[in-house]
Amino acid sequence: MAGAIGAEDLQEAARLLEDGIRKHKALEPLLSAAEEQLRQTAAVLQHHLPPEEAEPAPAGSGQIKEKLLRLEEQLGRYEAGAVDTLTELLNLNLPPELRQQVLALKQPIEQFDAEGALGLLNKVLAGSEGN
Repeated sequence: MAGAIGAEDLQEAARLLEDGIRKHKALEPLLSAAEEQLRQTAAVLQHHLPPEEAEPAPAGSGQIKEKLLRLEEQLGRYEAGAVDTLTELLNLNLPPELRQQVLALKQPIEQFDAEGALGLLNKVLAGSEGN
C-alpha cells in the first residue's frame, strides 16, 4: 500500500521487516527503521492535507429565539415558509439538546401537521425561556 502513495522508502522498510520476520532476524532495528519511515511519511501526508475548518461559533440566543418565534408565527398561520425557517434553524450551530428538539419538528412540519409541530415548538420555547 505504501507504494501506491509513492512512499517507496516506507514500502522498502516494510519489505525488510517482513523478510526479517520470515528469516528470524533481529527485529528491533528493522522495527525502528519501519517506524521512522512511517513517521516521516505521516509528516509528509499531514503537510499536504487541507487545513481543518474551524467549527462555527455557537448561534446567539437572540438569533435562535427570533427564528423560533418566527417559526411559531408561521405555524400558527399554516405558512409554507415554516419549512424554510426550520432549515435556517438547523443550519445554525445549535446546542446539541436544542438541535434534537428542533429536529423533532421536522416530521410534523414536512407533513403539514401545524398543530403537532406547534405542540412540540411550545415545549422548545418553554425550555428556552431561561435563555
